[in-house]
Amino acid sequence: TWGSLLKRALFQADKLRDVVARSGGSVRWIKSQSDLEAHLQNQSPALAVFLGTEGAHPLEGELANIDKMAGAGYRMFGITHFFDNELAGSLHGQSKSGLTNFGRAAIQRFDELELIIDLAHVSEKAAYEILEISTRAPVVSHTGFKGNCDTPRNFSDALMKAIADKG
Repeated sequence: TWGSLLKRALFQADKLRDVVARSGGSVRWIKSQSDLEAHLQNQSPALAVFLGTEGAHPLEGELANIDKMAGAGYRMFGITHFFDNELAGSLHGQSKSGLTNFGRAAIQRFDELELIIDLAHVSEKAAYEILEISTRAPVVSHTGFKGNCDTPRNFSDALMKAIADKG
C-alpha cells in the first residue's frame, strides 16, 4: 500500500474487519445509526468502534473513492489534516483556502451517503463553506476555542458557535 493512500485505507478497513471477526463479540463495528442504537439499547459490554479518516487524502482526488471507502466501512471523513489537499485548505496549511470544486462535490456525496463530516484541522474558510453547503450537521472531533487559548490550532469562537447552530 506504499503507493496509494486509498489502498492503505482499504487495507486498514480489512484489518479492522479481521479484529471484529476474531473478537468473539467483544468488538462491535458500528456502521449505521441503527447499529449504534442497538448497541446502546442492549447495553452491550462490547467495545463499539467506527472507522474514520483524519484528512480525506485517501480519496486521491476521485469522487468514486468515497463510495469505495464507505463500502469498506468508513463512516467519518475529516476533510484535511496537517496540509492542504484536493478538497480544501488546512488550518495548518499554506493556503488557508476554502473548498475546491472537488471538495464541494465531495461534501455533496458525503451528504448523499449520510457520512459524518469532521471539521477538525480544516481551514476556517472551508469550515464556513461546509456549513453553508452541507445539509447535515458536522462534527469537530478535536480542537479548541481561540477565546480560551489563542493558537493557530484552535477555531474562532464565532466559528464554533456557527457549528453548534448547525446542530
